[in-house]
Amino acid sequence: MIEEKIEPKLGDPIPDEWLKKAEVEIKSKTRTITLDEFHGQKNVEIAINHPTTKDDTSSVNLYSKVYNRLLRDPEMLTRAEMKKLLEQKGLWGEEQEKIIDNIREEMRAVELQVVTLRAKNKNPNKATVNRLKKQWYELQNKIRDMVVERENYYSNTVEGRAEEEQLKSKLSLCVKYPDGNRVWSSLDILDEETERHNVVTIMNAAMLFWMGLTQEIISDLPAKLIFGGETESENLQDN
Repeated sequence: MIEEKIEPKLGDPIPDEWLKKAEVEIKSKTRTITLDEFHGQKNVEIAINHPTTKDDTSSVNLYSKVYNRLLRDPEMLTRAEMKKLLEQKGLWGEEQEKIIDNIREEMRAVELQVVTLRAKNKNPNKATVNRLKKQWYELQNKIRDMVVERENYYSNTVEGRAEEEQLKSKLSLCVKYPDGNRVWSSLDILDEETERHNVVTIMNAAMLFWMGLTQEIISDLPAKLIFGGETESENLQDN
C-alpha cells in the first residue's frame, strides 16, 4: 500500500523531509543544478561551490578596487546620494515603501482567509481557495515588480556596481562543471557570456546556496504552507 503524501497547511509543523533536505544542502560544500540546455548541450550539470577563503578575499578586494575607482567618478552616485535624488524626483521614497507594506498586509489578509476556511472545513470549496490563491500570487508579483524597480535604481550606484563585480567574481571562481573545470575561467569570459538567462538561473541558485537557503525555504515553502503544496502554475482554474 502506497502511503499518501500529505502536504502541510498553514500552521502545521514543517515536514521533517523538508528540514532534512535543507540541512543537507546547507552543510554541503556543493549544490548541483541542471540546465535544460547550455552551450549547445542538453541537461548540463553545473556545480556551485562555496567560496574558499581565498575566493572571498579575491572578491572583496575586487569590490574595494571598483568602489574606490567609481567613488572618484563625478558622474557616479553613492547609494545615499541616489536615495536623495529619487526622493527629490518622486521616483522612489517613503510612499513607494508604504505601498509595499500595504501589499504585504493584503497578502496576510488573504492568508488569514485561507486559515479561517480550513479551520471551518477541512475540505474547503476548491473554487474559493483557487480564487484566494490567484489573489495572493498577484499581490506577490506586485511586490516583486516594485522591488525590481527599486533595485534597478540602486544597482547603478557606486555600491551597486561594486557589488555586481564582487558577485561576478565569485561566480567565475565557484561555478564549475562536474569535472572541476570552471564554467567561466575569467571575468572577461563571464562578461562575454551570451546565454544571459542561464547566467541568471545559476546566479540565483548560487546566491541562495551561499546564504544557506534552499529554494523551498525562499519561495516554495510559503505557498505550500498556505495552499497545501500547489505552486503558482498549478490548478488556478475554478472548478
